[in-house]
Amino acid sequence: MSKSFMRNLTDEQRQFIYRMLEEDKLTLNEMLDEIRAEFPADCIPSRSALGREKQNLSLIHISEPTRQ
Repeated sequence: MSKSFMRNLTDEQRQFIYRMLEEDKLTLNEMLDEIRAEFPADCIPSRSALGREKQNLSLIHISEPTRQ
Protein backbone atom coordinates (compact mmCIF):
# COMPACT_ATOMS: atom_id res chain seq x y z
CA MET A 1 0.00 0.00 0.00
CA SER A 2 1.32 3.39 -0.91
CA LYS A 3 1.69 6.27 1.52
CA SER A 4 -1.76 7.72 1.27
CA PHE A 5 -4.94 8.46 3.13
CA MET A 6 -5.59 4.69 3.19
CA ARG A 7 -3.02 4.08 5.92
CA ASN A 8 -4.97 6.37 8.25
CA LEU A 9 -8.23 4.42 7.88
CA THR A 10 -9.58 1.58 9.97
CA ASP A 11 -9.53 -1.91 8.49
CA GLU A 12 -13.28 -1.74 7.99
CA GLN A 13 -13.04 1.53 6.05
CA ARG A 14 -10.12 0.28 3.98
CA GLN A 15 -11.92 -2.94 3.04
CA PHE A 16 -15.06 -1.01 2.12
CA ILE A 17 -13.11 1.33 -0.19
CA TYR A 18 -10.99 -1.39 -1.81
CA ARG A 19 -14.10 -3.49 -2.45
CA MET A 20 -15.64 -0.58 -4.38
CA LEU A 21 -12.39 0.12 -6.23
CA GLU A 22 -11.99 -3.51 -7.29
CA GLU A 23 -15.63 -3.81 -8.40
CA ASP A 24 -15.10 -0.73 -10.59
CA LYS A 25 -18.84 -0.12 -11.00
CA LEU A 26 -19.11 3.38 -9.54
CA THR A 27 -17.70 6.74 -10.51
CA LEU A 28 -15.42 8.50 -8.03
CA ASN A 29 -18.26 10.82 -7.02
CA GLU A 30 -20.58 7.86 -6.44
CA MET A 31 -17.88 6.15 -4.36
CA LEU A 32 -17.48 9.28 -2.23
CA ASP A 33 -21.25 9.37 -1.68
CA GLU A 34 -21.16 5.72 -0.58
CA ILE A 35 -18.24 6.37 1.77
CA ARG A 36 -20.04 9.37 3.30
CA ALA A 37 -23.19 7.29 3.77
CA GLU A 38 -21.32 4.39 5.37
CA PHE A 39 -18.97 6.46 7.56
CA PRO A 40 -20.67 9.85 8.08
CA ALA A 41 -18.68 10.94 11.12
CA ASP A 42 -15.27 9.89 9.85
CA CYS A 43 -12.76 11.74 7.74
CA ILE A 44 -13.19 10.79 4.10
CA PRO A 45 -10.68 11.00 1.27
CA SER A 46 -10.71 13.75 -1.30
CA ARG A 47 -11.86 12.92 -4.80
CA SER A 48 -8.30 13.26 -6.12
CA ALA A 49 -6.89 10.98 -3.40
CA LEU A 50 -9.52 8.36 -4.19
CA GLY A 51 -8.69 8.67 -7.90
CA ARG A 52 -4.97 8.20 -7.23
CA GLU A 53 -5.70 5.08 -5.18
CA LYS A 54 -7.88 3.73 -7.99
CA GLN A 55 -5.12 4.42 -10.51
CA ASN A 56 -2.51 2.73 -8.29
CA LEU A 57 -4.75 -0.31 -7.89
CA SER A 58 -5.17 -0.53 -11.67
CA LEU A 59 -1.41 -0.39 -12.18
CA ILE A 60 -0.90 -3.20 -9.67
CA HIS A 61 -3.43 -5.41 -11.48
CA ILE A 62 -1.84 -4.68 -14.86
CA SER A 63 1.66 -5.50 -13.65
CA GLU A 64 0.67 -8.83 -12.09
CA PRO A 65 1.47 -11.83 -14.30
CA THR A 66 -1.56 -13.66 -15.60
CA ARG A 67 -2.15 -17.08 -14.12
CA GLN A 68 -3.24 -20.03 -16.17
